[in-house]
Amino acid sequence: MEQELEKLESNLRKKKTEVDKAEKERSEYKLNVESLQKWLESVETRLQVRDEPHLIKEKVLKVSTELPAILEQMERTKMVSKFIMDNTPDKPEAELIKKTISGLETELNRVNVLVDEKMNLVSIYY
Repeated sequence: MEQELEKLESNLRKKKTEVDKAEKERSEYKLNVESLQKWLESVETRLQVRDEPHLIKEKVLKVSTELPAILEQMERTKMVSKFIMDNTPDKPEAELIKKTISGLETELNRVNVLVDEKMNLVSIYY
């Protein structure tokens, strides 16, 4: 009887650890998605403005320096989203996460293209 109780307690501790990890991963996922979306919105605003070539160049260079950290954050978000999708019994939630990640990747690719276009435009003037 005592062994069964110990085994039950051990199983409960394991489940609590799993639940805590899942909550942490979900929280990190949500924060990362919000941060990435906010950055993408700000980049679009910064790069869509028609300025003098030297100002465009400054803005593009600033975005270029931010990109590595953003891409790293995106990779971490993808890892966390995979963990969530693999462990959730809620299929609609998993689909929503998959669509969100796909949308973020599409937007990041679009920003890369926009940065390249702006750099090419600026290089004409310099």
